[in-house]
Formats: sequence, C-alpha cells, structure tokens
Amino acid sequence: MRPRRLELTAFGPFPGTVQLEFGALDEAGIFGVHGPTGGGKTSLLDGIMFALYGDVPGARERDRLRSDHAPAGVETAVAFEFALRGEDWRVTRAPRQQRPKKRGSGTTTLSPTATLARRRGDVWEPAAEGVQEVGDAVRGLVGLDRAQFQQVVVLPQGEVEKALRASAQDRERLLSTLFDTGRFHAYTARLAQRADVLAGEVGRRAAALDECRRQALDRWESLAGPDAAGPVVEGQVDLEGLRDQAVLTAVETREAVARARR
Repeated sequence: MRPRRLELTAFGPFPGTVQLEFGALDEAGIFGVHGPTGGGKTSLLDGIMFALYGDVPGARERDRLRSDHAPAGVETAVAFEFALRGEDWRVTRAPRQQRPKKRGSGTTTLSPTATLARRRGDVWEPAAEGVQEVGDAVRGLVGLDRAQFQQVVVLPQGEVEKALRASAQDRERLLSTLFDTGRFHAYTARLAQRADVLAGEVGRRAAALDECRRQALDRWESLAGPDAAGPVVEGQVDLEGLRDQAVLTAVETREAVARARR
C-alpha cells in the first residue's frame, strides 16, 4: 500500500479541513512527520487508521473523534486515498456524531457512514458502501485486520513492548498473514492426505497377504494332511517376510503422516 492523499475535517485537533498530499513526497522515498507535542502528528495516523478500519489505536473512543473546536455545522469526516497493486482507492468515513437540528433547537445524532471507491480514469467508481461492507472490503484489499495493521503499520505510543512481548501464537498468526504461508499449509495438508491414502493401501495389501498365506496353509494341510510339515519348495515366496515388510511400511507411513500434521 502507498498512501496518496489524506483529508481530515473537524477531526481530532483540526477544527477545519486539513489535506496532506503524500504523492508530493514520493521522490523523497522516506519522509518523517515531526512537530511539537499536541500538534496533531498522531491524529494523522489516527485518520488513516479510522478511514481504513473505522477505529483508532489505543484507548480512545471512536465516537469521540470530533474536534472540540470545530464549528457546530461542520461534520467530522475522513477521506484517505491510496494505491494498491496498481489501482487507486479512496475510502471515506464519518463517525457517529451530533449536529444541530435543521429545525428548532437541540441536536440530532448522525449514524456512522463509510464508502469505498476505485479510480477508473478520472472517475471514482463506487466499490462498497456501509460500515460493515467497507470494512470487509478493506480487509480483503489490505490483507490485514485492524489489530494486525495496528501492530505492523501504526504502532501506538507506549505499546512497543506489548508488540515485542506478544505470544508465540499471536506472532505466528501475524507472520503467517504477512508472508502468506497459507500455501505451505495447503501443501502440508495435501501431503498428509496422500500419506493417508498410501497408509490405507498398505493396510489393504497387508491384509491381502495375510489372506494369501492363510489360504496357502489351508491348501497345504488339505493336500498333505494336518500332521505334515510346512511347504518347502525351491523359489518359495516368503509370505511371512512379505507380511512383516508390509506392516513395517504401514508403520513408517503412519509416522510420516504424524510428522506432516505437526
């Protein structure tokens, strides 16, 4: 993802509209955002996070994002444009907020809104609308959920240690998403399935050998009598050895299946 443009209106410490053109910084490659404490640096990251996921890092409430200094008639909204896999996208959100009634006194509550659009030439074509629909679409595009995006891209102040001390399971889940290890899990599953098939085939052949051995012994006894010794013929097939080999192969196959599933 490459950010293109961010627009904040009545958001955080900004009472009016603030626009940040990231495209103008492309030539620099790497750039930093700096300024005095309380100048709104974190609010820029909050705006990106809110536009994408409808939430902000840390303990702040999503319904209290409106600037306390904004005029009553100005509605809080965020628009974020970004490039991803050769396409330009724009996501726009507005949180739940109060605005003055158009008639009479008092205020009315505005529900949160969200839209996602894709650029086609000079036109922005709607791709999704609604808080839930846009959220699902963004997660599909970015490939990260809110918690993963926060941990990888927008790490809140004071939570560095928490990220470093994440459980092994959380780190594994995060790295699996980042490096798309799903294909390796699928390959392992196919190997395990193939091993199950081979184990079943070995079992069936071992059973067939047992049956052949039983029939051979029954046939020998019927021809030579019950007191006769077992058959000894030049070139005789060692059925007992074949059976043992089949059993050993079955055991080794089951062990391979167990290792593949771990």
